[in-house]
Amino acid sequence: INTPTVFTATDYAWEQRSTGGTGKGLVYNEAREKLESAPWVREWNGANWTDFSNSPSTRDYSAFAYDIVRERVVQFGGGFDGMAMVGDMAYDDFYEMDVDGTWYSMTPATKPPARIGHGMAYDPARNKTVLFGGAFGSVDESSFEFQGAVYYRDTWEWDGTNWTQRTGDTCTGEDCYVCEATTCPPFVYIMDPNWMGGGGGLQARHAMVYDERREKILLVVRDKTWVWDGVVWSERPASLSGNGNSFPTMTYDRLSGKILLFRKHKWSSPSETWEWDGSAWTQITPVVNAPADYYGVPSLAYDPVYEESILIGSGTWAWRGTGHDLPAQIFTVAMDHSKISEYTGVTFRSVTANFDTGGIGDVAGAATDGATLLFWHDDEWYDIATNEAGIAEALPLQKNIANDETDLQTLLDANGNTISFAVTPTAPRGFGTVTGEVATDYAEVIVRYTISE
Repeated sequence: INTPTVFTATDYAWEQRSTGGTGKGLVYNEAREKLESAPWVREWNGANWTDFSNSPSTRDYSAFAYDIVRERVVQFGGGFDGMAMVGDMAYDDFYEMDVDGTWYSMTPATKPPARIGHGMAYDPARNKTVLFGGAFGSVDESSFEFQGAVYYRDTWEWDGTNWTQRTGDTCTGEDCYVCEATTCPPFVYIMDPNWMGGGGGLQARHAMVYDERREKILLVVRDKTWVWDGVVWSERPASLSGNGNSFPTMTYDRLSGKILLFRKHKWSSPSETWEWDGSAWTQITPVVNAPADYYGVPSLAYDPVYEESILIGSGTWAWRGTGHDLPAQIFTVAMDHSKISEYTGVTFRSVTANFDTGGIGDVAGAATDGATLLFWHDDEWYDIATNEAGIAEALPLQKNIANDETDLQTLLDANGNTISFAVTPTAPRGFGTVTGEVATDYAEVIVRYTISE
């Protein structure tokens, strides 16, 4: 067995999971333990989408959130029902879906004005659904120009009974403050005024997400970053570079403890991937990028069942990035046949791996002990044994990886008479508490064969 190679690298990549996966919003339904696209509600099982329920409102550019306490999907607003539409471009449709897939038209005493392109996220620390921004306007029947535009920079909160305005250029109520240049995020020019004359229609939107680690709402407006703490908005000095008008979408990636942002621009490609660590944005260059289809507006959400961030818009893609990689010790066993080459009746019977090892990783800020033994076959790593040992208490991992002579000979022939093993922490590298570590005290590989003279 060679001296183990220590592996710590990550190849950032988007992995396509399905050619299906379109929708106008994506949320994780805690009660059903399913990732759901909306408004044509389909549920994700890690490989495929299945139909579940359809919203009465199929508006484009509406916003969605999931209320954990009330166990409901919340949908507000939207519009832009196709290139042939004239008249009002936005509506104040307000619906909720329960755990059984039944949709309800909500009629509270107060609600935000009609709009498209707004951002919305649920704040579990305060049990409120928070909405910001968007725009309203209409399309002239003869000129097809977008006119009468109203660009919002207001903030609203939904508590399950009523909407309360918290900020705006004008507002009333004790809990609402009037926006100034430095006290509220700016609006976004969501619609090009000459949208049928070469402008191209919707060109940007707001994006919001709840940052679980820092317990605040994060908002991206063009290239600016703002945070809502339940009382006031505050701008962060960090900004995204590049074209400010874009279609961003965000989710909190629990494995990395960072905000993952994916965005595309109005006409340009490729798409962009960014990470937010609470103080700065870092642009990631994936080895495989998700496409930036202009007509597919992207949506991101984290799936805790499969521990990965899922993107829809032009197919279904999973993010493999920071916090998902596994540090490893890789062992290679070389089979030396020279001592038995004089015999013609050699039959390989089995290969058994014995490793005393332990590991530690991190999931959502909690250190987790355990190690996994893998072996390399058919250009993939396969898990073959696990334990719950930490790095200070290495425990045995034992596995017969082949006990059929045909399978074993195939294995040896495919790998040039070598077999490779890897030992990793059972938990990913994660963040915060630990960076991931594995320790192996003993490694033994036993090859059994018979000789017929």
